[in-house]
Amino acid sequence: MYLYINTGGGKLWRFDFSYNGKRKTLSIGKYPTVSLVEARQAAVSNTFRNIAAEWHKHRETGLTGNHAARVWDSLGKDVFPTLGSLSISEIKVSQVKEVIEAVAARGALETAGGYCGASNLFSLMRYGRNGRKTIPLFHWEV
Repeated sequence: MYLYINTGGGKLWRFDFSYNGKRKTLSIGKYPTVSLVEARQAAVSNTFRNIAAEWHKHRETGLTGNHAARVWDSLGKDVFPTLGSLSISEIKVSQVKEVIEAVAARGALETAGGYCGASNLFSLMRYGRNGRKTIPLFHWEV
């Protein structure tokens, strides 16, 4: 994370990360409107992995202990390596689809269809993109 100063003198908090070997940048907010502490919290809290942890904690009360553990393990093994460090707002449907297809391609069809399947991943994305509330519909770029 760093403070970017543009040619006009404006200051923006930015966070760089890597996805598929390419550099990506997340703009967090303007300085001094967004403090250093707030920028650090935003850089950490908006990652897919952190949102997933909140979502899982929110959902696990309705799941058996064993099922909740399998969902979390599957996310850790199959999803976090690709999407974990990305900002939730930057993830596209096509990226989620690629993760599910990769799991299915290795023969883990139960995992691809269930634990880290579309319904769980899309539920997680809805949760993260809608103020940590589960709502059925939202706009999502493909």
